[in-house]
Amino acid sequence: MKTKSAAIILFFCLLLCAVFPHFSLAGSAEEIDMSQLVPYWDAAEFLAQELWNGVPDENGQINVDVSAFRVPVDDKNTLRDSSLYHFPQNFFWTGGFSFSHSSNGYLSSIKVTPSLGGTNLNAAQLAQKKEEFMGMLEALCALRCDEWSDLETVLFYNDYLAANYQYDLSFRIYNPFEFLSLKTGVCQAYTAVFQLLMNRFGIPCSCVHSNAMNHIWNIVYVDGAWYHLDVTHNDPTNKNVTSADLTSDRPGSARHTHFLTGSVTTADSRHKSGCSDMVFGAQVTISAADHPLYAMLESTKSPVASIDGVLYTILQNSSSANLVVLNANRQTCSYLKAMTMNWYISGSSSSYFTGNYSTLATDGSLLYYFDSSKVYSYDPQTGAEAEITSSPDGRTLYGLQYSDGTLTVYTGTSPTANAYEPFVVELGAPVYYTITWIIGDDVFTSQALEGSDPLSSFNGSTERDDEDGVSYIFDTWSPELAPVTGDATYTALYIERLLYTPGDIDGSGKVDIADVTLLLNYLSGVELQTPLYVLNVNGDVNGTVDIADVTELLNLLSQQQA
Repeated sequence: MKTKSAAIILFFCLLLCAVFPHFSLAGSAEEIDMSQLVPYWDAAEFLAQELWNGVPDENGQINVDVSAFRVPVDDKNTLRDSSLYHFPQNFFWTGGFSFSHSSNGYLSSIKVTPSLGGTNLNAAQLAQKKEEFMGMLEALCALRCDEWSDLETVLFYNDYLAANYQYDLSFRIYNPFEFLSLKTGVCQAYTAVFQLLMNRFGIPCSCVHSNAMNHIWNIVYVDGAWYHLDVTHNDPTNKNVTSADLTSDRPGSARHTHFLTGSVTTADSRHKSGCSDMVFGAQVTISAADHPLYAMLESTKSPVASIDGVLYTILQNSSSANLVVLNANRQTCSYLKAMTMNWYISGSSSSYFTGNYSTLATDGSLLYYFDSSKVYSYDPQTGAEAEITSSPDGRTLYGLQYSDGTLTVYTGTSPTANAYEPFVVELGAPVYYTITWIIGDDVFTSQALEGSDPLSSFNGSTERDDEDGVSYIFDTWSPELAPVTGDATYTALYIERLLYTPGDIDGSGKVDIADVTLLLNYLSGVELQTPLYVLNVNGDVNGTVDIADVTELLNLLSQQQA
């Protein structure tokens, strides 16, 4: 008879197989032999799987027999670390471990006391925490578009973790469970979660650890080569950078200075393959050159945002910043909107920092960004931009994050402020209204976002063809355009100019007796090439030509001779 605990464990075994199938790190591009990267790979994989499936005994420990792998007792820590760093789903290692070995000098077993946040976990508690962990991880996995390439996936999750998680300056949180739940952690936590995500999508990913640097980061296989990728350093507040950089983690920002860098041209020389004490993954040959996308994104501090699988970002360099659609696979972009490069300081109309400090976020339909004092939305479907809110008390804006219908916007004194103050903007679902456009005899409609300039949704043209000898020059809209608050109708108004002189039937440029003769001939049945609107001298709305037009023509002739 199965117990409830056994059923729970069975459930998680099945769930694990779905999310971590055989803990395989084989990539879609080609099979990667991880045994060449990780010491005691088979034993480490076995240990990780047994720990995940294990149930604490009466002593609160999970005991794994590893005797079949004949690991020398002197290598016990190597095996432990190989499993810990390369199968980081076992977040509950933190409670401690012990080793047993046989008389012949080989490890016989490893015991782990499951623990989280300093509290040991019994079987039921461990099962619950596993369920929570898998739920948080799957929520992250669900953000990925199935059509993305490995490169797009790597970029999105580097940026998402950097923009939405924060380095733990208390240096306390190392495990992926607390990192996901508290949204903060040290380099080991960043590295573990990124690696778990890449494993989930079949992208070859390992990690490199340096004792001298007291740091760990990822290496990832993309487009046929291995590259360094350090999410921790792309989220700049961390204990390995200068004190000045410790204050530069603007909420919602994501750097790319440590994104897919090579062994020769990487921005950070500490990540070069020549680092003498690099362990795990050190056997990998890192590409000498940076990935081509690195050069494009190196100066960009905004994360990518995804709407229906399309990636957007604020691409910038030393002289310009632009909202763009990013084609990461081709290292190209399509420009949507120029962004400011003057970041005005609160209370000043002349003092500013040079550069663009906006970050980008999305609710899945609209993009959100800001300048130094205002927050905006942008609809990629229509190109409509709308002001969402202004900075309270005129304070300078430096950060933005979106979550569950809420924008959290951050103000500060400078791009390297010691701290940033948040304020919350409740958004709700975007509201659209129908705008009707009347242009002559044509009628168009468009959908405009509430609060936007209605003209930003208008994709038609105000040009009108010449008609009946009249030229139409667009003048204005009636009523005057106003920010969208409901359905509205606008009519195009024109300045009308005649393309001929009234009464000049022969086109000579003047009205004379020859025009009278032509008009009389027409009325007597003579066919003329002259347009009917020219013959209709008195401008009857029904367009008929009769004796009344002769009378009007004689009046024009007498006025001209007077």
